[in-house]
Amino acid sequence: PRFVVDIDPELRPGDEVIVVDKDDNPLALGRLLLSPREVGEMKSGVAVKVREGVKSRER
Repeated sequence: PRFVVDIDPELRPGDEVIVVDKDDNPLALGRLLLSPREVGEMKSGVAVKVREGVKSRER
């Protein structure tokens, strides 16, 4: 399955990014490894090197 559904076209590899879910809740902070074009074309792999994840809320 494809997890990236949208990416800011102004981003550049090496930029610090916030990974969010479909409701814009933050999931992680990390560094973008690829260009937005490459992310859009990739079928699988890693687009962001995660530095820090947001802990899951207890249910």
